[in-house]
Amino acid sequence: MRAGTSEAKKLKDKLAYAGLGPADEFMAQVSLLAEEKLQVYDHNLILVGGDGATWIKEGAKDYFPNCIYQLGPFPLKRKLTQTLSYNRSQKSRISLLLQEGNISEALLLLEEEKDKNPQRKDELNELSTYLLNNAEGINAVDRLKEKGLPIDTMGAMV
Repeated sequence: MRAGTSEAKKLKDKLAYAGLGPADEFMAQVSLLAEEKLQVYDHNLILVGGDGATWIKEGAKDYFPNCIYQLGPFPLKRKLTQTLSYNRSQKSRISLLLQEGNISEALLLLEEEKDKNPQRKDELNELSTYLLNNAEGINAVDRLKEKGLPIDTMGAMV
C-alpha cells in the first residue's frame, strides 16, 4: 500500500447538528446554529454539500442565500457503482466525463446504455434523473477553483 503524499486537513470551526423531524425545521435550526457559531450571513460564499436529496438543496437555498451546492463525490460514485456495476468500462467513461464537467455527454452514454440493455432501463433512467437533478452540484468546487477562489475539497456534508 502506498503512503499518501498530502497532509491531512482538518476542518476549522466545525459544528455538528443532528435531528429528527421535518426537513424545513432541520434546516432552520442548522441555519440558526451556523449563524450563532460562525456568523455565516457575513460570508459572500457558503458551500453546502449533500447527497442529492432535494430537501438539502432547497433548504440550503432557502436558509443560506449565498450558498453553492456541491454534490458529494462519495454519493455520486456510489450511485454510479450501484447502477453500472455490470459494465465497469462504461462506468469509468461516464465517471470521467462527469469529472470533466461533461454531463451532457455522460447522459448520451447512458441513453446508449439503455438501448443496449433494455432490461436495465428503469435503473438507468433513475441515474439519468439523478445526474440531471444534481447537475449544478457536480464539480461545483472545481468550478469555483477555476474562478480563482481559494476553495478546497468537501470535508463534511449536511
